[in-house]
Amino acid sequence: MQNIIRRALTRREQDEAGFTLIELLVVVLILGVLSGITIVAVSDARANSIVTACNTDKVELVKALDAYRADPDNNGYPATLSALVPDYLRQLPTSSEYTFTYNPTGTKIITPAPATGKTIVTTTNCPAI
Repeated sequence: MQNIIRRALTRREQDEAGFTLIELLVVVLILGVLSGITIVAVSDARANSIVTACNTDKVELVKALDAYRADPDNNGYPATLSALVPDYLRQLPTSSEYTFTYNPTGTKIITPAPATGKTIVTTTNCPAI
């Protein structure tokens, strides 16, 4: 037993090839930590991009609603968002991650709500305009 320990603690001789089990475990551990960091960073970036898209879509909807209301042919806000297409918007924003609820008479005209997606989209991270 002492011979095995002594042999493990001394340097390998020149004719021995390969890696020790400890060296391989250290490499696997380092790779695991790096992949864990990468996965967390990618998932955060995905969630941030969804919230950014929600904010962008919301700004475009508000601009279209303001243009609709400013048009002298119209009397106030439209009854539904679909009335904005095709004159004020090319198409309504569609996403599998979030939806918008529209209230033409309320103080908050457009409110985001999470769809069936995994990212939580709320009025906090996609604020009201």
